[in-house]
Amino acid sequence: MLKLLIHILLIIYSTFPGLIFADPSSDEIVANYLIARGGLDKLNAINTVRVTGVVLMQGGHGGHGGGNVEMPMRMEYQLPQQRVRIEYEMQGNTTVNAYDGEKGWTIQPFTGMSNAQEMGAVQLKQTRNQSDFLGVLVNYQEKGHRVELQGTENIEGTDAYKLKITLANGDTEYLYLDKDHYLPFRKLSKINMNGTEVETIINIGDYKEVDGIVFAHSLSVVLKGGAQTITYNNIELDIEVPDKRFIMPVNKNATASG
Repeated sequence: MLKLLIHILLIIYSTFPGLIFADPSSDEIVANYLIARGGLDKLNAINTVRVTGVVLMQGGHGGHGGGNVEMPMRMEYQLPQQRVRIEYEMQGNTTVNAYDGEKGWTIQPFTGMSNAQEMGAVQLKQTRNQSDFLGVLVNYQEKGHRVELQGTENIEGTDAYKLKITLANGDTEYLYLDKDHYLPFRKLSKINMNGTEVETIINIGDYKEVDGIVFAHSLSVVLKGGAQTITYNNIELDIEVPDKRFIMPVNKNATASG
């Protein structure tokens, strides 16, 4: 009887291979991803975020020479308003990139820009993308993104679902989600560096739970000419983040710390 059952199953599988071991749809993968993160309701309930950590720049990116540079960093978000402020500290100076939900501004002491200036179109686009701290897959349809499953791949020993993400602004990126845990561990995208599009590989890891929600705490960015490792030491949710942190200073004496 058992042999007959196995024989029947083999016939079914050889005739209709898609009926057995079929990959889930892109929507099913996203649904499992949201469950792995802690649930959509919990993610949507977050209003503000503060992240502190360290950026290790290798290969001299940022115009600071050819060695490694370590910089403390702080990121603050008001998620409903799509606001973000990112600070990097080095040699007593603070670089600020911010987006207030409508326009972006920056303070860059190392380029002689000690007062806040409005961002150009390219930097504004990149900073606006950074305002989405929860990730492109969270409420992706409401954001105007498209998600397509492009099969499975084995990435350095890890079986992964490959998702193509077409962002609302027209950019394209690829996410690789671990088939066992449904969490992203690699992203492929392009960034604009000095007017040239550069392909980047971002390895994502060190997932930890914060107030019942799972966040990656390590990003390793590999791009032409060097690499960056970003480590999140602390992620705080629903803390007080004043509106003025995102508003472009108009006072010459305005400090980077807001």
